[in-house]
Amino acid sequence: MIISGEQARLAACIIEPPVQAARGNRSDISPELMERILSAIAATPDMRTDRVIEAVDRMEHGAPKPSEIAEMIVARAICDALR
Repeated sequence: MIISGEQARLAACIIEPPVQAARGNRSDISPELMERILSAIAATPDMRTDRVIEAVDRMEHGAPKPSEIAEMIVARAICDALR
């Protein structure tokens, strides 16, 4: 999902420092849940071929500007912080 600039702005308004600090606290994760998480990560492929093909196609038709890439990365990080 691509995050719009407006969605990123609204997400940034919602995020507060205590929320970010709580995300770093793993004491509330049970050992069983942690094992399930680690198993899911281990089962995930290192590379998604479909995404690589899509990226190559995009690069052949003109690379995005660095500022566009940076904006998308920041928007994704802000919105992911709300999860």
